[in-house]
Amino acid sequence: MRQLADDIARRERQHRKKAGRRLMGADAARRIDPRTRQRPRPASPAPVVHGTRAQEAAWREAYGRARDAYTEATIAFRAWQADQAHPLIPWPPGTLPPHFADDAFSVGCPAAARASPAGQT
Repeated sequence: MRQLADDIARRERQHRKKAGRRLMGADAARRIDPRTRQRPRPASPAPVVHGTRAQEAAWREAYGRARDAYTEATIAFRAWQADQAHPLIPWPPGTLPPHFADDAFSVGCPAAARASPAGQT
C-alpha cells in the first residue's frame, strides 16, 4: 500500500508541476475562513477497486474467474443433490458455500457426504 501511495504522490506531483499548480502552504491555509464551505460537486460513483486501471482490470478478471468457479461448484452441488452419483466440485478457496449447502450436509445426508466438501476445500 505504501508503494501504491508513493507512486500516486509522485505521479500527481508531476501533473501539478506540468500544470503550474502548487500545493497550498500553511499561511494560505490559515487565511481561509473555517466557517466557509466548499462548493458542492456532483457525486461520482465509487470505484470498484482503488488502484490503477491495470489493477482494476486484473481484479475484474480474477473476480470473474472466481465467480465462474463458484457458479460451477453450485451447479455441481445441485446436480449432486438430485443424484449423488454426480461428483462434487469444491467451492473456490476463500469463498463460503451457500447456506443451502450447509443445510444439506448437516441434515439428512450420510456422514460420508457431509465430510466430502470440507475435505475438498
